[in-house]
Amino acid sequence: MTKARAASAAPKQATDGTWWFVVDIGVGPEGQRRQTRRRGFRTKKLAQEELDKVRRTVTKTTYVPPARETFGEYLDRWLAGLPTRLRPSTCDGYRRCLQYVASGLRGRRLDHVTADELDELYASLLVTGRRQRAGGLSPRSVRYVHTVIHKALADAVRKGTLARNVADAASPPLAKATRAPEMTWWTPLELRTFLGQTAGQPLGPLFRMAAMTGMRRGEVCGIRWNDVDLDKARIHVRQQLNVVRSPGAPDGGLVFSERTKTDRGRRIVDLDPETVAILKGRRRQQAEHRLAMGAGWAKRPRPRLHRA
Repeated sequence: MTKARAASAAPKQATDGTWWFVVDIGVGPEGQRRQTRRRGFRTKKLAQEELDKVRRTVTKTTYVPPARETFGEYLDRWLAGLPTRLRPSTCDGYRRCLQYVASGLRGRRLDHVTADELDELYASLLVTGRRQRAGGLSPRSVRYVHTVIHKALADAVRKGTLARNVADAASPPLAKATRAPEMTWWTPLELRTFLGQTAGQPLGPLFRMAAMTGMRRGEVCGIRWNDVDLDKARIHVRQQLNVVRSPGAPDGGLVFSERTKTDRGRRIVDLDPETVAILKGRRRQQAEHRLAMGAGWAKRPRPRLHRA
């Protein structure tokens, strides 16, 4: 694009009284001339201001063509592409979080969404964000909504769909106001009491494993018998059970993932002698149930510790 050609661009008036302009925005990858055209401005001044904005972005080589989709359409497309990169539970969390984006804001063109509109969304959620009952969401929840929106828009900027991330200029609840509640824990006596009261229940062995190993809930629920080596008193943590609340999720929303929460999640965990004894008893009990039920036993390729 030559400076003379760019400078010669000026707003023109259409037959309906509105103003428009066309301006070169550089050369394409194959050397072709590239232009952008804008129409429908009420005044020449508004058209000139937009033309100047386009020129500035072209000069900085950051020009991005106008978006052709709404904010809601982009969010849906962004969510659809996440399962290839993230765990099902993480994708489900993002999906549920973005359901709080109001329909009016979802209908805005993607590149027309402003930081002020995001601030209005956050303020509304703090007052009337709850769905099951009256009241607003916690500052922690609203800040998480902002975090997901910011990530979605950052991906749009990274891929050239947007010129800038307006969430950078938004004002969600401050981080210091969204700290997680202070952790509390049981005393040794309380833990012994709980394990004693649940020892005879179907999930008793899992409660014991969680208490004695520090494994996460999803990791404990994802353990299969072929992950357990009772002779060597150890467990191979290879997967976890995720809860996905998406409508129509198979198996009641329970999804077994071969990925653990962190890269270090796949590990070997040692077992204490008492937990080994409890697990041996649980395996004998399952064998007895299977023998008693005969053909009625619902055979699965990977039997789990918590099956009846």
